[in-house]
Amino acid sequence: MARETLTLWTQTALKGPFYIARKVWRTLWVPWLIITEAFETFIWTPKRVANTSTSEDFSQTVHADRKSAVRQGLDHWWAPNPVSTDILLQRSLAADILRPLIIEIYRADILRRTNPTASRTPLLGAGICNIQCGPGFLSELLVEAGADVTGIDTTNDLIMVARAHFQKCKDKTARPTYLTMSAEELVQQHGLRYDVVVCSQPLNQSIDWRASMRNAGRLVRDGGCIVFLCPNRTAASFLWNIVMLGQLLEYFSTHMFRLYQFLRPRDVAEQAEKNGMDVVSVRGFYPWCWTRRGLKWIFSNYTGFWYAIVLKKPSVDVYNGVKKRVV
Repeated sequence: MARETLTLWTQTALKGPFYIARKVWRTLWVPWLIITEAFETFIWTPKRVANTSTSEDFSQTVHADRKSAVRQGLDHWWAPNPVSTDILLQRSLAADILRPLIIEIYRADILRRTNPTASRTPLLGAGICNIQCGPGFLSELLVEAGADVTGIDTTNDLIMVARAHFQKCKDKTARPTYLTMSAEELVQQHGLRYDVVVCSQPLNQSIDWRASMRNAGRLVRDGGCIVFLCPNRTAASFLWNIVMLGQLLEYFSTHMFRLYQFLRPRDVAEQAEKNGMDVVSVRGFYPWCWTRRGLKWIFSNYTGFWYAIVLKKPSVDVYNGVKKRVV
């Protein structure tokens, strides 16, 4: 025991100076970061690229033995204490923001029920499509709440991990349907069928966010809702998300969040109007504290850091075919 304690102290003592030097270097890099972000946002905007860092990290571990690949994928994505902060971000957003928001809008805007519920399955009967579902963080939470979930992702390795984890850890009586395809391909095969369409990936990380919104609108039924998350393009968002959480605290990967990719709520609302969608609400949220599973997020009236925008597809009057807004 004494030897283990001495070894731990030695490792901490050696790590201390390097850790401090790293933080000092990253702090000195902040002015250059501000200059480059301002240049790319206001002068020359680079071409958008998809964020596939976590998928690539897992893909590098894939072998010819698919069972071994799935086991490594489960260890990578569903580890109790994952190394990747990107995984912690996806988990915390799914649990703290997306799940309660979907329950709220399903009951209030679709079922038209305003009274709170203590049921363990508040989404019973809801048909939900989870775009970019990844390894199934949000899909499993929605199934546990009673929803009929279809999770889609273009990375087959992630779909395999999602299926394997649910089969291994969850009740077999109800399970999500996982498909390896894009939203556009799902539109061609199934068309309008879902009560709620939600994208697990923040909207700013899409290569073509306008196309993502159009495809989501084609998947939701008349009177159904769509949920997107996105960091706002504000000075406060830049200082908090990129400088503080990304550069100094190293919670976000620097390639994941770039100011020129951030979207303002009015830009998303304008695109929604072009697609024939109504904006139901714009809810702000921000990280409140640190827990074992990552940051703890809470809702707020301030949308300057992050926001969740809820869109609704108008119902159609069966008598004259004129769309009407549902409030």
